[in-house]
Amino acid sequence: MLFCVDAIQALGVLPVDVREMSIDFLSADGHKWLCGPEGCGIFYCRRDLLDRLSPPFAGWLCMRDALDFGDYRFEYLDSARKFDTGSYNLVGIAGLGGSLEMLLDLGIDRIASQVMMLTDRLAAGLKAKGYRILSSRAPGEASGIVAFASDRHDHETIRKRLEDEHRIIVAVREGRLRASPHFYNTIEEIDRLVDLLPEN
Repeated sequence: MLFCVDAIQALGVLPVDVREMSIDFLSADGHKWLCGPEGCGIFYCRRDLLDRLSPPFAGWLCMRDALDFGDYRFEYLDSARKFDTGSYNLVGIAGLGGSLEMLLDLGIDRIASQVMMLTDRLAAGLKAKGYRILSSRAPGEASGIVAFASDRHDHETIRKRLEDEHRIIVAVREGRLRASPHFYNTIEEIDRLVDLLPEN
């Protein structure tokens, strides 16, 4: 059995160690927590699994002797570069590289600590106003996403009012409101969000 992880909701906000977590494959787009552009992401494959995988697409840079344009041998490289089709999204790569550098300079552990502090504060404020917290806040299960619900108010109306009148962005997903503060958000912003929500 192989372990494949879609890490889009973890990379950039929580520590992820592919070896410690016994992850065989990992992928994530660069937007969301990585603060990079859409359309450029990350793929990891455990080295000893490379021979078991066939790339779904072939391109010039995934072949041996890619720069020998007169040689038409169809031989994949024996590294993760065999998934490299070429013709890069250079602007996306530069943007994602800058985002990764910034996040690593800040430190993922520091980012995780800040986000957990903000989401704990948010969850406490929401509970005090009568909202139901639907995402786990248990140690080891809490994330940067706080899903919550009102029993008295329409979620889409709340979302639209926050955005249109106060420039606060929350999402409505699966019949619940969702807030996802990142390291750059402040305690004052969390408190303002809670204050602007109607009493439940």
